[in-house]
Amino acid sequence: MTVHLYQHGFSYISVPKCSSTSLKFLFFEIENGRPFEPYTENGTHWHIHNAAYPFVPFEKLPHDRIAGHRRVCVVREPVSRLLSCYANRVVARGDLNTLDLSPEQRDRGVVEAPDIGTFIRFLPEYRALSGVVAHHCEPLSHFLGRDPAYFDRIYNTGQVEDFVADLAEAIGPVPEVGRRTTSRSRSFAGDLTPQDRARIHELFAEDLEIFGAYM
Repeated sequence: MTVHLYQHGFSYISVPKCSSTSLKFLFFEIENGRPFEPYTENGTHWHIHNAAYPFVPFEKLPHDRIAGHRRVCVVREPVSRLLSCYANRVVARGDLNTLDLSPEQRDRGVVEAPDIGTFIRFLPEYRALSGVVAHHCEPLSHFLGRDPAYFDRIYNTGQVEDFVADLAEAIGPVPEVGRRTTSRSRSFAGDLTPQDRARIHELFAEDLEIFGAYM
């Protein structure tokens, strides 16, 4: 889930590819007094997102219980966020390496292991073909709702240090936050055409309309 520190009245609503892994490791250490260690049990790999803090759609948050909490989140500009998804899920993890593509899809240019331009062009189809990719590309509003006023503060990914400083002010001393997910996303930025960037802005127009002022 997202993270609720009920004893401190503090809730962090998380979004994939918005510094969520690093911050969840931080919160786990705060709550448990030790770092989280991924593990495998009965053939299932357990990581910070499924063992401790799964992502939760906005409508399923415990709104009544956290009504009086200080509620915060982290957002990210859609080009940077999508590049991070591509570098991590498509290139590093190979989530689109094996797909059940129809002849018609192949004729139109949908392929396995797409380059960044192909990934952006056919993003809705790749989301339909891969639940993992779909999850990491969900609009911000899927997790955060459509009213920025719901949050006491909205940070961007360049303000994680501010996030941690404010957290420490609210609950007391906290461990240092480390970077837990690294990717080659910046290396793909130079491959984007103006049309690619326009396509991303089109696909995530609602994110820009609702949260653009905070990115």
